[in-house]
Amino acid sequence: MQVAAALAALHAVDDPEKAAQAAVYHKAARPYLGVSVPQIETLTRDWRATLSLAARLDLAEALWASNIHEARVAADKLLTHARIRPDDRAWGLICARVPEFDAWAIAGHCCKAGEKRLIPTARSIDLCPASGGD
Repeated sequence: MQVAAALAALHAVDDPEKAAQAAVYHKAARPYLGVSVPQIETLTRDWRATLSLAARLDLAEALWASNIHEARVAADKLLTHARIRPDDRAWGLICARVPEFDAWAIAGHCCKAGEKRLIPTARSIDLCPASGGD
């Protein structure tokens, strides 16, 4: 999938009124489409199911570079998956985004992707054992 197709899919469900509200709410100077997180999750779930790991990482990188709020959320959602192996490139993309955090929502979605990278690693070296269910 090319970034143009992914952006077209986001634009297909845009809502200009919600976009204007989101721009005021998030306070970061970037384009907003007014697409809800559940809509983004539906799109990215479909993309993850059809893309190879390399294509998914390429798409995540390109969506982030677009600087569109919802595209950045989608980019993070493409990395929010526990079983990305090898995960060196995914981790690199996440770390590269940190200096660009300028809105809590984007930071939150990116940190969730980072969590999915860290927890399995911590468990594999017994730094974060699974809960015993007490």
